[in-house]
Amino acid sequence: MITASLIVGLFLCELAVRILKLSVTYESKQRTSAHHQIIKKYITPSFQSIGYRFVANAQFTDIFNHSYQINNQGFRSAPSTSAPLFNFFGDSVFEGFGVAYDASAFNLFKNIHPKSNNYSMQGYGLLDIKHTLTKILEKQISKHTIIQLCFNDVTDLIKRSKNKDFNSQNPKENWLKKHFQNFALYLFLAEKKHYFDLKNNKADFFLNQQHNISNQILNQLKDELQQLKEICHSKGSTLHILYSPYRSEVIASDEVKALKMHQNMQELCLSIGLPYIGPTPYFRENNSKELFVDHVHLNERGNKLLSEHLINYFSDYSSKE
Repeated sequence: MITASLIVGLFLCELAVRILKLSVTYESKQRTSAHHQIIKKYITPSFQSIGYRFVANAQFTDIFNHSYQINNQGFRSAPSTSAPLFNFFGDSVFEGFGVAYDASAFNLFKNIHPKSNNYSMQGYGLLDIKHTLTKILEKQISKHTIIQLCFNDVTDLIKRSKNKDFNSQNPKENWLKKHFQNFALYLFLAEKKHYFDLKNNKADFFLNQQHNISNQILNQLKDELQQLKEICHSKGSTLHILYSPYRSEVIASDEVKALKMHQNMQELCLSIGLPYIGPTPYFRENNSKELFVDHVHLNERGNKLLSEHLINYFSDYSSKE
């Protein structure tokens, strides 16, 4: 009788969490799955191809009910400026996934600096960015080239190159935990514990992964960025690296681990003479209200803060030129 009551109770709790949309992680998983179903017919040639794009001039509505107007080059952006000062290359964060185009960091930046183009694409890793950047530079050169990366772009680079050092840091989950992660109630409770831990000087999986990243992995990233710097330099364009943090890096009270990847990227860029744009401290100073729609994508407030940081960065940079 007790067992039956417990099962019914858990079922009702699970139902309530799903109906009330209490679990950010569960909702994010559902959105991601639904979103892939929507956009896969607008991707060319396929998600598996390096440097894929949207179908030129496509129009559709995403799972947030935001309109996607794709330009003639296959990106979610206004028509490209032929003589730009700024060309951005990045992933879904700088594409503006999760917000309307008008509220995206790029569009807010473009309002101040009209001669700007955005070649960011959801799902892009560093290898996709490198491919697209090389193609764009064949036809169009900007004074400044900005590559936006977050930690999953680093992991994507390592996974694609089959780096054993990185894979050894990611043991397989046990069967029970793997299947629990399909339940909204479990994810909701895990989120509460996760938030409590981050606010009480404990690190989560992402921060531990970043804190323990090896020199071998950072050196591989350094080599890739050095190549990209040389590609841009050969065309007369200055490359800047923008590191976009995870939510964990912004809300964690353990400052050492929260700023670890920011500092790694800063030191790495300095070592090869690359200008570095690091909004993590700025986000941490202004996180009294939520900045993210999930663990990595920014909400409207987060996009606004990112655009402010970029505008201030280039204002300072220009004054020193």
